[in-house]
Amino acid sequence: MCFSFQLQRERKELQLERERNLQELQDSVRRARDDCVHQVELERLKLKQLEEDKHRLQQQLNDAENKYKILEKDFQQFKDQQNNKPEIRLQSEINLLTLEKVELERKLESATKSKLHYKQQWGRALKELARLKQREQESQMARLKKQQEELEQMRLRYLAAEEKDTVKTEQQELLDIRNELNRLRQQEQKQYQDYKEIASGKQGSPRGSGLEEGLDDYLTRLIEERDTLMRTGVYNHEDRIISELDRQIREVLTKNSASN
Repeated sequence: MCFSFQLQRERKELQLERERNLQELQDSVRRARDDCVHQVELERLKLKQLEEDKHRLQQQLNDAENKYKILEKDFQQFKDQQNNKPEIRLQSEINLLTLEKVELERKLESATKSKLHYKQQWGRALKELARLKQREQESQMARLKKQQEELEQMRLRYLAAEEKDTVKTEQQELLDIRNELNRLRQQEQKQYQDYKEIASGKQGSPRGSGLEEGLDDYLTRLIEERDTLMRTGVYNHEDRIISELDRQIREVLTKNSASN
């Protein structure tokens, strides 16, 4: 019995709880619906107000456009009237001339800058040309100096070779003269020996006549040899070979004088 009573009591409480929750839910739905209806009504009122404001502003805009057209027409008429006045036309011409003056000044400034730029470019070009010219001159001077040095070396080599050939020639001439002197000395010694024999009476008078003729020929050869060497311009009386020839000529002359 107690258990059945308790079960009924719990069912009743659950039923009451469910009804209470349902009532709260219905109240919430009703409040939400009322809020939505109220919000929709407010939005409808706002829309109506906006429509009225739009209509009013559109009317103001139309009025303003009409006023603007009227004012623009009046201003154009006023402008036309003002433009027909001499001072207005003169002012317009002054304005045009001022604009032309400004444009000409701008073009003049641009031309001046271009001229200055061209002048600077021209100056740099002249400096570069002068630098290239100087470099070319230095290069030519270097080549000329090198050519002169090469010519000087060639001249020195030529002089050295010529001097070497001259030395060889002079050495050969000296050798020939030395050989000739040896030959003449031997001949002189032989003739001198014959002369001594004649002077001592070992040979007859015909032999003495032949010796005198041999000394004359020997003297002639010595003089010709000396004169030939002198005519070359290479030797003078101070050279040893010329001095030797002069000595031999004097000895032969002395011998000829003694034999006579």
